Amino acid sequence: MSYVLLTDSQVNPRPEVQAIIPKSPRKGRRRSVGTKTGDVEDDTLLSHKMETTAHLFEILSSRSDIDHPICAECTEVLVEGLQKRLATASKERDAYVEYLKEANNDIPTEEERQQAQNDLAILHEREQKAFQELEKLEAEKVAMDEELSALQAEARRLDIEEEAFWQERNAFTTTFSSFQNTRDSLSVQLSHVSQQLEALQRTNVYNDTFCIGHDGNFGTINGLRLGRLSHLPVEWSEINAAWGQALLLLAVVAEKLDYEFQGYVLHPLGSASTIDKLEYPQQTSTNDPTHPAKPKVSHFDLYCAGDLPLGLGFLHRRFDGAMVAFLD
Repeated sequence: MSYVLLTDSQVNPRPEVQAIIPKSPRKGRRRSVGTKTGDVEDDTLLSHKMETTAHLFEILSSRSDIDHPICAECTEVLVEGLQKRLATASKERDAYVEYLKEANNDIPTEEERQQAQNDLAILHEREQKAFQELEKLEAEKVAMDEELSALQAEARRLDIEEEAFWQERNAFTTTFSSFQNTRDSLSVQLSHVSQQLEALQRTNVYNDTFCIGHDGNFGTINGLRLGRLSHLPVEWSEINAAWGQALLLLAVVAEKLDYEFQGYVLHPLGSASTIDKLEYPQQTSTNDPTHPAKPKVSHFDLYCAGDLPLGLGFLHRRFDGAMVAFLD
């Protein structure tokens, strides 16, 4: 005996069928049942049937969303829905029958069963061999896992050593790079200082500081004319500045050569430079050597205040004496 399992779609009515079936009042149209006067048994039987029918309608109404009895139109709609469900169920039944036929056709014969058993035995034998091979491979895998673990431990140790090596190498590279940078910096500094030294050795400070030349009939120092003519008057401020530069040059050269002038003291003061002439008295036997006599100081101005009128040329004597002292 076979059974067919029906889903809810075949048992319960479809939603569209329920939606189009209106609810009817509990009390529908019933056929009027006439009674025969005097027939008590028929009346009792008819009443019993009516009660039974009413009870069945109540049971149907309680188990569905449709109140029974229903009208003719609702009955037609319900019958149409049931016919559709019947058609669907018939299609499913036909599908099951077709499937059952195919299943019966696929039942193997005795020879096919024997061949299948032989194939199964061969497969069992192959399975045993494969299982043994698997056990062997698993044993080899265990050995390889142990070897792999040892190699991994060795690899970790080598990684640690490599990391230490690279750290040491990086530190050495950093130190070496610092040394190279210091060396390059010192080399650049040495080259620069050497170039500066060579330039300074070729440079004459006195030539740059005191440029001596000439401008026509006049000698010049730093572009200042030293002298004047009647037809080429030169400002006394320029001449005084030129004498100041000349006296400064003389004082600088004497200091550079560590030379001390005898009887003269130079005072380079630019345009107001002066020269002091020292005159010591003659030594006598009466002089105290512990208290030498003070020299006589003559002050000469190496500058001129300007042109003087005729008859006052004696006022240039100090300027003339300063020029004579400069030449001495």
